[in-house]
Amino acid sequence: LAEERRWRLRLDALQEGIDKQVASTQALDLRSSELALHISKHDAELRKCSGVAQKVNDQGQELRSALLLIRQIQAECENSKDAMANLGQGVSVAAAKVLAVESAVQALEADVASERRERLVELRVVCEKVESQGEHAEKALAKRDMKISEISSQLA
Repeated sequence: LAEERRWRLRLDALQEGIDKQVASTQALDLRSSELALHISKHDAELRKCSGVAQKVNDQGQELRSALLLIRQIQAECENSKDAMANLGQGVSVAAAKVLAVESAVQALEADVASERRERLVELRVVCEKVESQGEHAEKALAKRDMKISEISSQLA
């Protein structure tokens, strides 16, 4: 009878340990689900940022094409300046506008580059957080697996 009681106490202790492991596993599963949701949200944000980056790149290309066209026009105006001496003042005004547009284009390009760098930094921070959370989850799962295998070997 005493031997049966000792075994019952041992089994109760093992059952308590298993119950704790089950609770821990459930908490880890919940955290894993939360991380998966968090990752999917970040994926959506990455896709959104990717679309924004593509739009910015497209706008940058359009701006570069416009700038090239403006420079070509400016060169044509400079070549025609001697032939249009009576229109010299008009050419000067047009050249000033071209410079203003170039300046505006350069300012826009700088703004686009700055915005892109900021988005990349934000994405890097998000990726580092996601990687860190994934590593923590992997470690917790590895610990859980080790505890389960220890309990299994003790039961065997």
